[in-house]
Amino acid sequence: GENQYDLSVHDNVIHDVGCDGINFGTVDPSRGRVEAFNNVLFDVGRGWYTGVPTSYACVNVAGYTNAGTAGAGEVDVHGNTCVGFGLRGASELGSGAYTVTDISPSLFIRLRNNIAVSTNGAPYLSTDTSIEQVLGSYNLFYGSGDGPLALAANVNANPLFLDLAAHDFRLSDTSPAIDAGTETGVARDLAGTPRTPPLDIGAYEHRN
Repeated sequence: GENQYDLSVHDNVIHDVGCDGINFGTVDPSRGRVEAFNNVLFDVGRGWYTGVPTSYACVNVAGYTNAGTAGAGEVDVHGNTCVGFGLRGASELGSGAYTVTDISPSLFIRLRNNIAVSTNGAPYLSTDTSIEQVLGSYNLFYGSGDGPLALAANVNANPLFLDLAAHDFRLSDTSPAIDAGTETGVARDLAGTPRTPPLDIGAYEHRN
């Protein structure tokens, strides 16, 4: 069939998967919204090398086309928390928090209000990502240096989760993600807490 559209992947907890946490492999947002929001992803990309191009990202925008015209427009990725990606190996192609390839050069990934924490040195953008196709702002990066220069208003700091070891990715009172985000039009977070300006970064709004 032709590329998919009118896709909203939201309010999930995804973990311990072999390949991508969320794989938008064949999409065309020019025909209808394609988005991922309010998701927690941790320990993704744990798998094995298959002998063919494989991705180990939190969110992968592969750019493939099954039939018809190539995908175009923006895949909107906002308000997600990803901790631990590219666990197959930081040097592997597709090992990063986010991937968007140049297979469909008019297809972009737009990143806003996301937390990406690298636990093994994997980069925030995979090595096969086309940097010209990465848009966005107000994301938090930690564990693999500063965030990509292609993005605006990066927060480069430990997000200070309530309990990282217990996979409690809510924000502690001193988290730099609090009030550091931008409006995205989503009314509530993963736990159902209202998102009120100024918005927090990540899948959870801090409860004052």
